[in-house]
Amino acid sequence: MISIPLIRRELTSDLLGRHIYLFGAGRATTEILRRLAEAGAEEGTIVLSETDGTRLSAAALFRPHLAVGAVPLFSAIATLALAEALGRGDRDALPIWPDLVTVDDAIVGRSTAETAGGLFDVLTGEKLLAGALLAIALFLGQRRLQSPFALPGLLLTGVIAAHLALLAFGVTLDQAQAEGWMFAPQLQVALMSPWHSDMLVRFPWHALPSLFGDLLSVMFVAAITMLLNTSAVEANLDRELNSHGSPTC
Repeated sequence: MISIPLIRRELTSDLLGRHIYLFGAGRATTEILRRLAEAGAEEGTIVLSETDGTRLSAAALFRPHLAVGAVPLFSAIATLALAEALGRGDRDALPIWPDLVTVDDAIVGRSTAETAGGLFDVLTGEKLLAGALLAIALFLGQRRLQSPFALPGLLLTGVIAAHLALLAFGVTLDQAQAEGWMFAPQLQVALMSPWHSDMLVRFPWHALPSLFGDLLSVMFVAAITMLLNTSAVEANLDRELNSHGSPTC
């Protein structure tokens, strides 16, 4: 069973492991990581998938400034890093060019490196143009419509117009999500509770009696501070009413 807190304790990098997502069997980690990257995930995000406790798939997000020709070298470095990670302890992991790692002549790991497409390709340009037109429409609409319901109404109109445009061009919702025109459904990520029952056992209860005086002092100071603040507000309000003339019935 994979333990994310244990992984965080063993990590020695300040970059990797900023965000760790754990999924069950049958989930493609590279596809999930690609969607997270398109949604703006931070560099160092890790996606893990475990199958029956015997096979582990991991994907890490890097955003290096590399030329296209340097990608194969980066992939080879990833293979060496994987071999070093798997070879800890009494096992000797051997990297096999270009992407395999073996232990005792058995393949135990494979590394792959995938790159995102160009930033300013045709599809990206169309998205930027559509976003710019929507921003201009929202700006002009708010300037002309002096109403608190202007912005919600414009956003709702934009959503309806986008769906009508998809119908007009014969594009399904799944295709629009796959190409980045629409938001994809949120990933079902289980939230990990920061509190555990074993923390109550590890709490130094024997130190509470010695801290009782400090706790009582904090409560006393907090109560006095609230009373003084309330009195100051009443005094300032009374002074303002006197200076501007208090209303009379």
